[in-house]
Amino acid sequence: MMIHRLAVVSALAILSAVAFPSKSEAQATQDVNFNGTIAESFTFSVGSVTNPSPSTSFNANSFEGTADVNISCSISAFISVSAPERIAAPSGFNDAFRKARVRFGNSTTSTGVGSADGFPLWSDSASAPLAISSCTGNPLVVEMIAGSSDAGSAPVGSYVYRITLTATAQ
Repeated sequence: MMIHRLAVVSALAILSAVAFPSKSEAQATQDVNFNGTIAESFTFSVGSVTNPSPSTSFNANSFEGTADVNISCSISAFISVSAPERIAAPSGFNDAFRKARVRFGNSTTSTGVGSADGFPLWSDSASAPLAISSCTGNPLVVEMIAGSSDAGSAPVGSYVYRITLTATAQ
């Protein structure tokens, strides 16, 4: 009887293997990621053909400067400017009023410290950043003034002021 049972079990095993074949389909997947980055890129360079280096002038009670600054950029930018920082000036020079502004076409941004009294050409106020939608061959015009409405002339000596231009992505 043992042989009979062994024969029946073997027959069932063979029939189930033939009647119900197992699926052994091999399957593999692979994701392919494509990555790229456009980095925010801003580069400033001071000078242009018409104004190759910052120019300065003295008035009765102030020190002024103008520079053309070219910007290279990969995306649209907001430009802001700091108030002029005194690096060197003769003792006795009163720079209670300091202001910097940047012009691009008809648009302007500016930052200042102190009162513009006595400086009517510098009384404008445009604290919002300057929007540059694309870099062009036209330079930014950067201007600064340091002085006071006090009577008297600027003292003899060397004057150095620094402003900082900042470009951020729009």
